[in-house]
Amino acid sequence: MITPDVLRMDAAKLGALAEAFERTYLHFLDIGSDEPEERNKGALMFYAMKDLAEKVQKDAEALACNMEICDVIYAAERIRKGGKKNG
Repeated sequence: MITPDVLRMDAAKLGALAEAFERTYLHFLDIGSDEPEERNKGALMFYAMKDLAEKVQKDAEALACNMEICDVIYAAERIRKGGKKNG
């Protein structure tokens, strides 16, 4: 089942991979590249992916909060309706 926690965990994994990639391999874009435009495209693509992973993580956080609010409203409504039936 896909939940906000699953989304957050997947986004965190992607973010960790991006950080590891950045520290390990991104410096190769600057080494021996005769094509500055291609180097810039590679760097921009990497940071776009990293930014997207961070956005997904924040969106999952917001979704989790919204789901908690909906759960509270649903529970209150069930209690309210249950009270009328028994009352």
